[in-house]
Amino acid sequence: MDDYDRGLRAGLLIGEGRFLNSGPSGRPRLRVSVKLHTRSERFLRETRDAVRLGHVYGPCYHAHRQYVLWHITRLEELADLCRMLDVDNFAARCDWVGWRYGRMRDALRYRIAW
Repeated sequence: MDDYDRGLRAGLLIGEGRFLNSGPSGRPRLRVSVKLHTRSERFLRETRDAVRLGHVYGPCYHAHRQYVLWHITRLEELADLCRMLDVDNFAARCDWVGWRYGRMRDALRYRIAW
């Protein structure tokens, strides 16, 4: 990926990314997820193909909403994503996203060593 593509993908995670979704027990589950309207399905699939991590699900239809989901849940894939994002100093680009991303990265380091 060139600098433009990396910046575009980082912007997607900053604007739409979710980190550390809560599970049914209230404990955080390590994952990165992005949810976009079906109009952006091609872009989301291209992003997944560019980084070769996770899966895109959908299109999904719920309560008159149409969306696609990109989930990265495997610990090894999350570690690979963190390595990519750390190279570009992702956490420093937005304080709020950096804090959420840092929590996920720290929890991931606790589970696996990289």
